[in-house]
Amino acid sequence: MRIKTKEKLAALNSVTFIMVFGNSLLIPGFPQIRDALDISFFQVSLLITYYSVAAGFFIPVFGFISDHVKRKAVIIVALLLYGLGGTLVGVLAILGGAGIFTYVLLGRVLQGVGAAGMSPIAMALVGDIFTTEERAKALGTIEFTNIVGKVVSPVLGAALVLISWHVPFFVFGTFVIPVLFAILFLIEEPEDKPKTPFKNYFADIKRIFTDRGKFLWRSYLGGSLSFLILFGVLSFLSDLLEQRYDITGILKGAVIAIPVTAWAASSFFSGFHLEKKSQELKYFVMGGLFLLGGATILFPHVENLYLFLTVVAVMGLGGGFIIPSLTIIVTNCAPTEERGGIVSLYGSIRFFGVALGPPLFSVLSDIREAIPFWGTGILAILLLVLFLRIDNNEIVELCIKKE
Repeated sequence: MRIKTKEKLAALNSVTFIMVFGNSLLIPGFPQIRDALDISFFQVSLLITYYSVAAGFFIPVFGFISDHVKRKAVIIVALLLYGLGGTLVGVLAILGGAGIFTYVLLGRVLQGVGAAGMSPIAMALVGDIFTTEERAKALGTIEFTNIVGKVVSPVLGAALVLISWHVPFFVFGTFVIPVLFAILFLIEEPEDKPKTPFKNYFADIKRIFTDRGKFLWRSYLGGSLSFLILFGVLSFLSDLLEQRYDITGILKGAVIAIPVTAWAASSFFSGFHLEKKSQELKYFVMGGLFLLGGATILFPHVENLYLFLTVVAVMGLGGGFIIPSLTIIVTNCAPTEERGGIVSLYGSIRFFGVALGPPLFSVLSDIREAIPFWGTGILAILLLVLFLRIDNNEIVELCIKKE
């Protein structure tokens, strides 16, 4: 890649990097937030759910808008909302008062709306800026950055919450500032981006799903399920590490970072390998689903700390094989005119997985600890079977060959 192209990719990576802080930064502080606000663990999990549901609903909106105006402008507005929402929660926490939790959730909704126009639109912009040969590596880098953010954020969050539970919220507005300038001055969009007339846009989206739907829908489900498992397990870990293993503070943040570190390593490998061998996308997805599903099913049956951490790491490895592969399939399957809509819908469904994970694991584990792990692990294996039934040549023909 040329130097200017690398600068653009770095700017887009920074958008993804700070977006993933939206949830991962807060998870290590769940017990402290619960105690400070005198709420239940289920209510604490709503900090993830409200943010993620808001993002999930608004991602398609921003995706549609970005197909008709400059994607750069959409990202800038989204960054401002994201930073404002986080800062608002921090200020409200300092002011205190009755019913503060309700206002905290409203601040999280505002943040989620901002997040909707960040990473998904950045991925669509990667599809516009980079050639087909470069795109797999660029998207792999985006996903790698996504996971690096998830590695850094729990450790940082665990350190900041030692000062006070609300301190992590001020990080969002602080980190937005340099990213905003990077997007403003480094990103130049193609001037000749084709645009589909409004009356034809949704008809064309429908046509794309008619032609390529059987692996697009599988990709959407795979992305959603992977993040549901990841965030369900991470929120569960935050409490489990203190209760079962007496692991607290920064060390707890480091342990929570283990699955996402493994996810980052396998994401990087996947993006690098698939740049030259994209015909293997299906097999990376299937291998990842096998690791993710198998480890999730084993999770509640392991108590030895070191074996437990190994199983958690294997879960992360599986996710890192799945997500970059699915992102490449979805992005390449979408023509430029509708890429924002198709990729944004993919991002939206991923966010709904994030939103559902923590409360689902909280509620089901109260019935029996193993239930959420068995259920989601079996779903991953079933999805593996669905991918097995796809003819790999169809993926190569429709979603990999050069535009």
